[in-house]
Amino acid sequence: MDWIHSFFNIALPPIIIFLHFLILPIYIPFKFPQSIKTSITPQENVARKRLAYEYGGRGAFLALIDIKDNFEVRRRALKLGSPDVISIVADVTRVEDCKKFIDEAVHHFGQCN
Repeated sequence: MDWIHSFFNIALPPIIIFLHFLILPIYIPFKFPQSIKTSITPQENVARKRLAYEYGGRGAFLALIDIKDNFEVRRRALKLGSPDVISIVADVTRVEDCKKFIDEAVHHFGQCN
């Protein structure tokens, strides 16, 4: 078993370095324009909204926290089958707001899971 570890310690680093030199020149020209486009064009992050829709469709109670109140996400989650959705306006980078939305969610639903 020690010979396997010795082999990997000797053989893998040069192989990995070689693959980096082989793959990166192909990967970077495709990734660079995409990163420029993403940094220039403002895009709404819909990952959390899709997650809210997924949980809402499965019948979960939802507490949506955002800097601005988004009635459309709340309405659609209710339409997809969530029994109750509250929307809390808060900034998650502020400790006071984090305490506020946890307290509001616990007060509204009775508990948080």
